[in-house]
Amino acid sequence: MGQHTRKVPGGKLLTVTIEQGRAIITGDFFLHPEEKLPLLEDALSTILVDAHDKGHSAISSDAVAPIRASLARIAQEENITMVGITPEAIAEWFVLASIDDASGNHAHGAAHAKEDF
Repeated sequence: MGQHTRKVPGGKLLTVTIEQGRAIITGDFFLHPEEKLPLLEDALSTILVDAHDKGHSAISSDAVAPIRASLARIAQEENITMVGITPEAIAEWFVLASIDDASGNHAHGAAHAKEDF
């Protein structure tokens, strides 16, 4: 399991967990409509499967920008409003959780904390 938890600068607490090949997004943020959250989690989980199929144990930090773009596209197409989080934060936390998962670090974000992107 890999997990990254941190408050989004100027926003809310966000946790991205990778467990058994699935990405799980939790925190004290608001997402409307909230039933669309699985669409974002499924997109991240697909990235995990693709990386695993290519023999990668973690998602590269170079992937933050394309992941952010993908999440932003989904949010726009599905009329998802995010309050307290951003597609960029989700993408960054996801990459860091992936690295924790691959390394067995499971630091829950403490080793990766920084104030801004």
